[in-house]
Amino acid sequence: MRSGDDYLSELSTTDHIMALRACFLVFTETFVIARTGWGKTLCIAIPLLLCPDKITVTITPLKRLQAMQVGSLRTVAINEDTPDDKDLWSAISDGHISHLIATPEQFSMQHGHLPKLARLLHKSKFVSRIARLVVDECHNLFTAGSSRNNRKAFRPAYGNLSQLRTRLNKDTSLTLLSATVPSHILEVSTNRPNLVYARHILVNGRHDLRNLDMIVPAAFHPPMRLPTLLIFFGVKIETSAAAQYIDSRLPDGLRGTGICRHYHAEMSRQYLDQVYSDFADPEGRTLILCATAGAGEDVDIPRIEGVITYGIAEEVTTKTQWDAAFCVSMIEPWVAEIDSSTLIIDSNDPDCPLQDISLTKKNPTKQERTGRASIHFAVSDECERVLKAAYYGDDSAEGELTSLI
Repeated sequence: MRSGDDYLSELSTTDHIMALRACFLVFTETFVIARTGWGKTLCIAIPLLLCPDKITVTITPLKRLQAMQVGSLRTVAINEDTPDDKDLWSAISDGHISHLIATPEQFSMQHGHLPKLARLLHKSKFVSRIARLVVDECHNLFTAGSSRNNRKAFRPAYGNLSQLRTRLNKDTSLTLLSATVPSHILEVSTNRPNLVYARHILVNGRHDLRNLDMIVPAAFHPPMRLPTLLIFFGVKIETSAAAQYIDSRLPDGLRGTGICRHYHAEMSRQYLDQVYSDFADPEGRTLILCATAGAGEDVDIPRIEGVITYGIAEEVTTKTQWDAAFCVSMIEPWVAEIDSSTLIIDSNDPDCPLQDISLTKKNPTKQERTGRASIHFAVSDECERVLKAAYYGDDSAEGELTSLI
């Protein structure tokens, strides 16, 4: 049996290009491991030339980049030195720049600030223009983005890039490029053993905020301590209503002091920065943050002791992003009424909506949009770690261990 290198060495330059073209046109996800000089740049250039009317986002570890011109296609490098030029950002937002090269820090909260490129990802029209996501030197997802050997991650933004994947449309292609990805990195599991999962059916549905009474017990009083919690909501109006309700349950002297705040992307930059900084500060006043899923995914704070999802996540990948040390999934009553044995899950698209009408309906309801795999997670009696191992095809030592629990 010939190795991949032996096979590729027999291909002509034209055959190399045809093979790469086939990969990028046929597959949504492509992982290219090739030595320096073997044409990884072609993996970026070919799709750009084939589909110049769509946006390709390339993530690279380099902080200072020179724009790469591919034919007549415009490329812009985005990092901390990119000017706050109105015309430039309008061109990017409107899709006139077909290739964006960015450092990973441009996609997540940095020192309490959300970079311009990350804010654009909250706009569905811009997201719809993105056809490809390329992660160059992808081994950095592990080597720079994870805490190892009692040392903090060198560039934690790499560890947060999975959140970017969940923001993009499902048909956005992903290409990973590297010359150095050993087997121990390929086999890293996301099925972390230090997570505790719990499920709770929302009594009377999401609109009955009494479901949140557990956060501030009726007998609460100083010097009793409240946990630091991040609570995810599906819509903006729920964040404000929930924050006001939780605040109303505090003793008179603590109400209105900022212990519980709401947080979503359409609030002022000044407010978001102030709330984020206070929530991130180990001595900060804010202990409970009610956030929309889109805004809350940018909150990466070691201080958080638990995460509550107020309503079922529409896809399993979204739920995985929300999971923290202690995870409570508060699930709508209609979910509990579904018989898991009747769920038919397509292994090629496990997050396909439960109701086919959502594929054609202009404004489907959440019940119509929610994926089958997410519902299966919510109603199944199986251990959640076992379900995750099966969903992600995780046959690592950690994944195998969970199947024995």
